[in-house]
Amino acid sequence: MNTYFIKRFIARTAVVLSAAALFCGCSDDDETSTLHFDKPEVVIGPESSTASFILRSDTSWKLHSDADWFTLNLTKGAKSASVIITYSENTSMTEKRTAVITATTLSGDASDSFILSQMPVESYIRLETEALPISATAAHHEIAVETSVDSGIDLSVSYGDEEGGAWIENLTLADGKLAFDAGENGSSERRIAVISLLYQDEFGRTTEAAVRITQSFSMNPSAATEKDFAFAAALGTGDVEENVYVTGQIVLDGRNANFPNRRYSIQDAEGRALLFESTIDLGVARNDRVRLWLLGSTVKEVAEGTFTYKVFTGIAAEHIMQKEAGSPVQPREVYIRDLTDEMLFSLVRLRDVEIAMPYGGLVNYDEYYVSGGGVNVYGKNLTKYYSTCLRDINGDHLYMLTNFGVDYRRHSLPMGSGTVTGILTREYNSNFGEMGAFQIRHLTQAEIALDPSRENSFSKVLVEWTCVKPAGFKEGVTHVAPTTGPASASLYKSNADGFYNAFLAGSGRIYFGNKPRGDVDSNGQGTANTVKGGGMYSALWDTDTYWLISNVSTSGIRSQLSLQIETNSLLATGPRDFVVEYSTDGTSWTAVPGGSYTVIGQCDSKNALPHYMPGFKVFDFALPAALQDKASVSIRLRCASLTGTDGKSSVVPNATNRLGHVSIKYNK
Repeated sequence: MNTYFIKRFIARTAVVLSAAALFCGCSDDDETSTLHFDKPEVVIGPESSTASFILRSDTSWKLHSDADWFTLNLTKGAKSASVIITYSENTSMTEKRTAVITATTLSGDASDSFILSQMPVESYIRLETEALPISATAAHHEIAVETSVDSGIDLSVSYGDEEGGAWIENLTLADGKLAFDAGENGSSERRIAVISLLYQDEFGRTTEAAVRITQSFSMNPSAATEKDFAFAAALGTGDVEENVYVTGQIVLDGRNANFPNRRYSIQDAEGRALLFESTIDLGVARNDRVRLWLLGSTVKEVAEGTFTYKVFTGIAAEHIMQKEAGSPVQPREVYIRDLTDEMLFSLVRLRDVEIAMPYGGLVNYDEYYVSGGGVNVYGKNLTKYYSTCLRDINGDHLYMLTNFGVDYRRHSLPMGSGTVTGILTREYNSNFGEMGAFQIRHLTQAEIALDPSRENSFSKVLVEWTCVKPAGFKEGVTHVAPTTGPASASLYKSNADGFYNAFLAGSGRIYFGNKPRGDVDSNGQGTANTVKGGGMYSALWDTDTYWLISNVSTSGIRSQLSLQIETNSLLATGPRDFVVEYSTDGTSWTAVPGGSYTVIGQCDSKNALPHYMPGFKVFDFALPAALQDKASVSIRLRCASLTGTDGKSSVVPNATNRLGHVSIKYNK
């Protein structure tokens, strides 16, 4: 055979065989799937939450893990995907927990895995105080410490004036106490040191705490001059450099739950009062007679809305120059109309008062936002006290304030009259709105000295609706008889379709909704206080729409009449502005003097804002003499504008105004 043709045949055969080999090598059976995670490890915090990871794949897959402390929103799929991990809290203080999450193709030809690591709870160091004022004299000091760490906390001191040298010695941390010795300050200037505590765990996380020590300059109390309260009250803001003291009796002892912690008050024989604060318990008791040294303290200004007042801060143990038990401080006994600015922060006793709406407790907010899960929802947007409306025999009213921390705040209210003793204040509360020129804060439950029985009060109920859905209620009725008073008296709404169990959009129904009440435990755990069907709700509001109280006779009554209402509106778009008007013929209407009122919107968990409230507000109005001794009188609560409760929105058709209580009283 010709050599040329032999070579050509061999070459062509090789090409064919090579192509065949390539074709066989690219068969589907020999392809390798792509499957891998985007990270080899995902590290998450100790708290329960969610995280995610990405699985990249070009085929179908499944996920697997033996761990039981998390779940995956996807356990199988096709192609690449983002997977969400929902994991529980790691409660261990020391142990990191890990899990392996494995991905495998359904064909089994590829797999990959990554590690999920959850850190333990972070260590904590909590100091009793972050600022400690101390005297100029050399002394030993201790600060209580709470910590989850047994050992390994580093202690250090830094000084505000490095040139002054070290003056804190023997710094130790043991048995829950941070202890140190401070040297004497013989200079004429304060000096400052910061004690820092630092801990780093095995995972590199750091926990820190610090306390600022302010040591007074050298002072000589024996050279101090006594001054009166007027002199002290006139001192300007800033450090007190005058070597002076005042003498008086303690009224507020720094430990009262109805006042800021470590807030004190001292009162002189003329009833003038000064406020002071400390970072420590000064060991004084109510009625103690003390000499309060002011040198070295600082006067700061505190704002309540547009009102400001002064407080002496930085008061330490050495500022109590002398202390002895004293006889009880006698309060000024006054009617509400007699209160003046000169009485602010002093002890007063209000005469002939009663609680305007004596149902519930001293705090009638929704308990969910007071002690339940809503505490964190509202946070700093909720001022932590409630305002109870008091009224007196002269027809005047004032709000009594109760902090959430008062242990008797959920006791049922007394229904009779008597006296209330407490410290006169002026405060601003955006959640509650206008509270008048003065308020009162009780110091003890006993000083709310009101008779428990309504029979023993200066007033008598003429007619009252508690607004709770009546037993045997039938839908569609146009009249609900009062809880107290003649059955002929009527409470209705001008454009209403009748009373119903539930809301219907676009209708003028009056329906029964929920209301919180402080002395009710509706879940058996103390964190809910809902009265179902405890309030009357209604929508469709304009400036010609009103709640109407009618068919009320005042025949034979020639004494002070008054009206009490409890109300709120739907947040943002519920009606805000109302006015109380009266009529003796049912045709012509006259505004009650001082009868305009602003309704607050009731919050919800998505709108826990400073200008909303988790409950109802009580209003009290003195009614004019023109309503006395009449066969029939009518009172209406008319919507006065189309402004919503947020002050910006307009009232919308389905937004409701609500009533939780309505009553008319007269003096016996």
